[in-house]
Amino acid sequence: MKRFDSKVVSKWIANNTGLIKRMKPKPFPGKAPTRIMLNGVINDKLISYIGKPSRTIYQRFMKLMASPIKQDFDAAFFVYVEFDRGGLITYTKGQGDRGPTMKTNDTIWTCYHPDLRVDSFPSWLRYDYKVIGGMYKIV
Repeated sequence: MKRFDSKVVSKWIANNTGLIKRMKPKPFPGKAPTRIMLNGVINDKLISYIGKPSRTIYQRFMKLMASPIKQDFDAAFFVYVEFDRGGLITYTKGQGDRGPTMKTNDTIWTCYHPDLRVDSFPSWLRYDYKVIGGMYKIV
């Protein structure tokens, strides 16, 4: 079985794998059809996670993002990626006082999140959801 670690996801980001041409979802087996990668650095605090979507990780990530920047703005950044076995679904990168840059495959996003619009943060994790038929449904 192929391992989806930060090296694989970084290669996908460099090549835009899944963001351009892919039209069919390729979900992971099990309860969570997608995986997320969250990286963030503000001041001396760091978060790095790759795995199944989790409300606990989302809360830690948002707590980090809410903390004030005390050092250089360019040293603060975050990366949010959601992906399935076929490639990237959404990719967001933000740094310092600049707004986030986001790329999304809208077709694949609506396959997994039919109830939600695309957002630059994994804000869909704050809602109660169930996976029904390979899609995240808001309960």
